[in-house]
Amino acid sequence: MATIKADFSKFRKQIRHMSEGVESALRRELAKAMTISAIEMKTAMVRSSPRWTGKLANSHAYTPVDDTGGTLRTVIFNRDEKKAIWLHDGTRHERMPPPRALERWVQTTLGVPPKEVASVAFLVARSIKRKGGLHARKWMETAFRAGRKRTNQRLKAAIGKALKDEVA
Repeated sequence: MATIKADFSKFRKQIRHMSEGVESALRRELAKAMTISAIEMKTAMVRSSPRWTGKLANSHAYTPVDDTGGTLRTVIFNRDEKKAIWLHDGTRHERMPPPRALERWVQTTLGVPPKEVASVAFLVARSIKRKGGLHARKWMETAFRAGRKRTNQRLKAAIGKALKDEVA
């Protein structure tokens, strides 16, 4: 999960001597830039997600920009957070992945009959706990790192555009 936010308490000191429309123009431009950045990061996450069925890749999402209080904020996340965390961070020996997250894999990869899927998924999960087995696949972190630089550039450009429009 990643959060893009802009705290207006920092901007208020710099723009207090300007007209009243500057803050609303600034909020509007930053909200546009943040939305574009959130969509871009979500798309990067979808492209780099591990794929077996496509379900994980299709579960990435972002929240609309929230303009409450002195902060603009949007969050990029995965709806199937439990499974995403296990695949993203991998497992250590003492952690057991949830057996339900493995059921589809057990059925498609191992060809286990539907009646036995739950018990075999439990056995696979227990084996992963004992031996380790899910290696970290840092696809979300990679997408966020790649998007951070573009997001910062986009936010700076939005600030410049808002101030230029108000001054002109």
